[in-house]
Amino acid sequence: KMAGSKSFTIQRIAMRNGIQSPRDIIVTETTPGKGDIFEVRGAAVIKGDTYMLAGWLDEKETDGLNWISGKVESGIVKIEDKDTGQTIVYEIHNVNTKIRPKVLGNNISFVVESKIEGTIAEDWVMTSNAFEDGFIEKVELAAEKEVKGIMQKTINKIQKELKADVAGFGKQLHIKYPAVWEEVKDNWEEIFSKSTVDINVKPY
Repeated sequence: KMAGSKSFTIQRIAMRNGIQSPRDIIVTETTPGKGDIFEVRGAAVIKGDTYMLAGWLDEKETDGLNWISGKVESGIVKIEDKDTGQTIVYEIHNVNTKIRPKVLGNNISFVVESKIEGTIAEDWVMTSNAFEDGFIEKVELAAEKEVKGIMQKTINKIQKELKADVAGFGKQLHIKYPAVWEEVKDNWEEIFSKSTVDINVKPY
């Protein structure tokens, strides 16, 4: 009964927002933060053709999805400094992502290219060796690695487990290869689940 109640609630939210089948969708879970800011705690993934719940993304996976799809350009990642054992908070100010489809014969693959820009949280910098040679570069590389890991985890989840293209891979395929899209669109979820996705994360 609990699962049925959740599905019904999510379906009504989706329909109120004017979301139409068959596109897969997400409904984010938010909680009040400071002031007028709402913090995203996760997201429900909904099948567009049935409005049934496919599964849930946790907070990090939701961040990853937003960075991949370009819906959110900011965020925070936490990195452990191996030298001191301390946790460094890296504030992402800008993420610019492009999804590039590739078609070779019957093989469809994608490259996700992301550029990130951010800074080390000020309260951490004041108590660290942040101005030593190479320290900031080391943190930036670690942040890029963390962002890439979050993105990869998110893609694995929506591809292999949920089989729901909520990041817009099919949309990009449709734009660049419209004839190919017409051939695969009726079986896209299955094809998407088997497509190779490579991720490149670089600094601005």
